[in-house]
Amino acid sequence: MPSPLYGRYAAVGFELTGSVLGGFFVGRAVDARLHTHGIALYIGFFIGISCGFWLLFRTARQLEKDAAEDERKEREADDAAKLLRRLEQVEREIDGDREAEKKRTDRRSHGS
Repeated sequence: MPSPLYGRYAAVGFELTGSVLGGFFVGRAVDARLHTHGIALYIGFFIGISCGFWLLFRTARQLEKDAAEDERKEREADDAAKLLRRLEQVEREIDGDREAEKKRTDRRSHGS
């Protein structure tokens, strides 16, 4: 089964590519309109790169937070499972103690 994170990783690639291309084409359009001879194209391209990397780092931080949260939940589930096993063990010990006490009581009542 594919990881649900594959979609997020693919989105990062598309966001980065889209930002760079978007900046390039917007800069190109501004150049054509204002006749700035490529200056706006370079500015748009670098703004696109900056935005793309900002989106990349933002997504990476979110993925890191999500991974830490998943790890915390898994650790809590493991702790809960350990606690449940210990509780069952204590219950068995208590039941064993009750059975032993009952046998002692039965022996006393039959022995007297």
